[in-house]
Amino acid sequence: MNINMWKGDPRAEALAADEVIRLLNLQLHPGCTPQSGANESYFAEVYRSNHPVGSETRSTASHIVYMMKDGAVSFFHHLDADEMFHFHMGDPITIVELSKDVPGHTRKTIMGNDIRAGQSLFHVVKLGTWFGIIASADGRGGWSLFGISVTPAFQLSGSKSGVRRELMEEYPDARDTILKLTCDS
Repeated sequence: MNINMWKGDPRAEALAADEVIRLLNLQLHPGCTPQSGANESYFAEVYRSNHPVGSETRSTASHIVYMMKDGAVSFFHHLDADEMFHFHMGDPITIVELSKDVPGHTRKTIMGNDIRAGQSLFHVVKLGTWFGIIASADGRGGWSLFGISVTPAFQLSGSKSGVRRELMEEYPDARDTILKLTCDS
């Protein structure tokens, strides 16, 4: 199956979320869910390099395919590696990064296939940057499919979830966004 189709392509329009999940053998993401279905996201690791980084046991790169259903969120977290996002098909997503260098302490990148509207097909989140993802929430039951390459390869020990209180202290101008993209109280 060619996952590089885009919205407007009749083959992509005909795909239901459950069919994509089945065809790509995606698994439910174990992330925090504050209410039923709010974080309905799926993924599959499709690549992990056999080459280690120097003398370490960590691989040089990994790649996952990730799907978010309508209205899903990926809560604030950061990694000890760069993450490269590649948009494939479906509804747009918004990547929200926390930064003291921008007004409101948030930088938003909309990824999707409408490049005329300024949507991005590719985006990099640098290591150590707090970020979350918001899927389109138009209530039509849509979904978004994208890939994430991590270099050096993803390892769970290099991932940290955002703690609401700590993020609000560090980025006070992003309070509303932090409330939406954290699952602790």
